[in-house]
Amino acid sequence: MPTNANQAKKQQPMQVECIEMISRSARNSKESSVPILPILLLFMVVHGLLLIHDIVRPDAFLTGDRAGGRLEKILYLLHGHDGPYVFEHLKFAEGSLSLPERLLEIGSPGDYILHAVLYGVGGQYLIIFVHLVLAFLSVLCVYRLAVLLGQPQRYGLVAASVYVVLPGSLMLPHQLATEGIFNPLIVIAFYLIIRTVEEEFRKGLFVATLALLAISIFVRFQMIFYPIILAVILAFAFRNRRLDKILPIFLICFLGPLAWMLFVWSQTGTFSMGESDHSVAVNFFIRAQRMADAGGFAFAAADYPGGEMAANEFVSLVMRHPSAYLRTVVSNLANVSLNPGLNAFAGHYLGLFDTEYLTYWRESLDSHGVGYVVGQIVGRDASFAVPMMVAAVVLGLIGLCSAFGLVVWLRDDRCSWASKAILLSYLVYGLLAVVVLGGTRWGHRTPVEFVIVILFAFGLERIFRRRVPAAI
Repeated sequence: MPTNANQAKKQQPMQVECIEMISRSARNSKESSVPILPILLLFMVVHGLLLIHDIVRPDAFLTGDRAGGRLEKILYLLHGHDGPYVFEHLKFAEGSLSLPERLLEIGSPGDYILHAVLYGVGGQYLIIFVHLVLAFLSVLCVYRLAVLLGQPQRYGLVAASVYVVLPGSLMLPHQLATEGIFNPLIVIAFYLIIRTVEEEFRKGLFVATLALLAISIFVRFQMIFYPIILAVILAFAFRNRRLDKILPIFLICFLGPLAWMLFVWSQTGTFSMGESDHSVAVNFFIRAQRMADAGGFAFAAADYPGGEMAANEFVSLVMRHPSAYLRTVVSNLANVSLNPGLNAFAGHYLGLFDTEYLTYWRESLDSHGVGYVVGQIVGRDASFAVPMMVAAVVLGLIGLCSAFGLVVWLRDDRCSWASKAILLSYLVYGLLAVVVLGGTRWGHRTPVEFVIVILFAFGLERIFRRRVPAAI
């Protein structure tokens, strides 16, 4: 006859299982009951006003980075003729080239081809509409993701609300920018990935999730290595399951680049990515020019007629001028971490004050440093200086709270280690991409801002719990 101790020992696993089931059920019920109305109202009010601005000032559509060149590619692809547009003029061959020939000449299809389809069907306002639908879905996913990671609903709403009013979230859906597609798809994909980890693995949903990630990679190839990191993390997370049913699915992520390379091979006999105006070689060339400006040495740009620089040549230049390279790295980090984006949003997009060309402040950072840029901003008239400094202070407070939230989140036990590894690795990957790129702007921060606002909510929750424990 079993003793009470033996009975207790047998019942313990069952009790633990029941507790886990109750905890999972509570988390699922929290995550499923979305207070959509406050998020919807905030989103509709903010973007409704910006839509009025888009109608009154349609040229605001082209105020984003490389938007003029992107429109030029779209019109050339659709109609086969070249022409001067707003910010840059790319030289395309005139004449009756076929569609495949035009595709090869433009190169890097992810940068423009999805927008070209939308533009051909409904013009710039269809692009804005699709951007807004994707943006709203991404805001909902920020809320759901925060709750799924263990946040109370009120703090999930805080994360979603802050995400709505960030300059990138406000402006990019209304511009001809790849971020209008890339950023929302990344947010939605990562929400679904974390849902896969925290809840039951469903193969069909996981395939759809990786398909979204595949589209994101096709739009911006900088994400092409992240699926490998994700596969390693999930291999450990699902190590007790049949990995042969999971890991091969990751091949979906590489279908876009592979399809394009096969197309280039079919047309040229060369298995490559083809021509591009923002390839790795182009980024090396841009960084070399910035290094020359920062270090004050001569750089013979005419020696690179295609605007491309080989990796070995770039490494050699860095070895000769390491301090100049480090200045550009510091400039990148400063621009991404300190630039609130208000200059681009209020100046270039809304036109509320006169502002310099898009890369002016980054070039000033390269040549003169952070102190000079701050002095230039403070020295301007109050209508420019005050909003810029206030926005910088707000961004700084959000950043500090997010850093605190990161520590809190890593020590929190409301989500699995796999979810933490996935989001943290993506955050690090995104920030490293900023350092590597040739010409970094504050907008390169926007793909990781959904993680930052969730960490901000974690930090805020801990601060309020310490100060007002009875109210939480």
